[in-house]
Amino acid sequence: MAKEELTDELNVTEKFMLALHLNVSVILSSVCLTSIFSLLLEGLEVLLTEDLLIDGAAIVEQLLAEVAELEIVLPCRFSL
Repeated sequence: MAKEELTDELNVTEKFMLALHLNVSVILSSVCLTSIFSLLLEGLEVLLTEDLLIDGAAIVEQLLAEVAELEIVLPCRFSL
C-alpha cells in the first residue's frame, strides 16, 4: 500500500514538474518573440523616420525653389 501511494505521489510530482517546465518554456518563448517583434518595430521605425526625413527635405527644397521663383516674379510685376 505504501509503495503504491509513493508511486502515485511520484507520478503527481512528475506531472507537476512537466507542467512547470511547459509553463517556463512558454514564458521563455513569449519573451523571445517579444524581443524579436520589438527589434522589427525598431527597424521599421528607423526606416519610416528616414523616409520621413527624405520626404521632408524634398518638400523644403521645393518650397525654397518656389520662394526663389516668387522673388524673381514679384519684382518683375512691380516693374511693369
